[in-house]
Formats: sequence, C-alpha cells, structure tokens
Amino acid sequence: MFYSERNTFSPARRNTILSEVAGMRHMLQELRDDLGLEGRVRDGANDIWGKCAILTVNLEELKGKHLARPAGLVEYLDPRVKQLLASLNHIFRLVDRSRICF
Repeated sequence: MFYSERNTFSPARRNTILSEVAGMRHMLQELRDDLGLEGRVRDGANDIWGKCAILTVNLEELKGKHLARPAGLVEYLDPRVKQLLASLNHIFRLVDRSRICF
C-alpha cells in the first residue's frame, strides 16, 4: 500500500482519547433517547460501494492519458491500473448483487 498508520500515542494519551470518545458516544445516545430519535444501521454493501467509487475515480486519474509522465511510465501503469479497475468493477457487481438479495 502507499501508506501505513502508526500509533505513536502513549498508553495514557490513548486512554484519554478513548475516554473522551466514550463520553461523546454516551452524550449522543442520551440525545437520541431524550429526543426520541431512531438510530440507523448502515449497510456494509453501501459503504463498500462508496469506497469503490472513490477508488475508481482515483485510479482513472492514474491512466497515462491524464498524467504528465516520464518515458515508460504509461506502459508500466496502464495495464496495472486496468487490472485494478477490473477488480473494482468485479467488486461493484458483487456488492450490487448483495444489495439486491435482502
């Protein structure tokens, strides 16, 4: 992958952050209950579809016709981008089927 994350928080700071988030969640639950609001469940297929859509746009921009590129880069990138896009399209089709099968 192009990046990775590293947790550099000390245990004390991490616990402070987690405690703050827990307090916020508690407050939001109180608001929901006090105001009679209904929570909602997000469908995993919709999240996957949305992330694939974003990746598709980013990958399309990596195609040679969109880049100011040094020699040989188009020949290197285009087949790989094509394969990545084919994989994303396959995931799109799989997710669409799962969205229909409720």
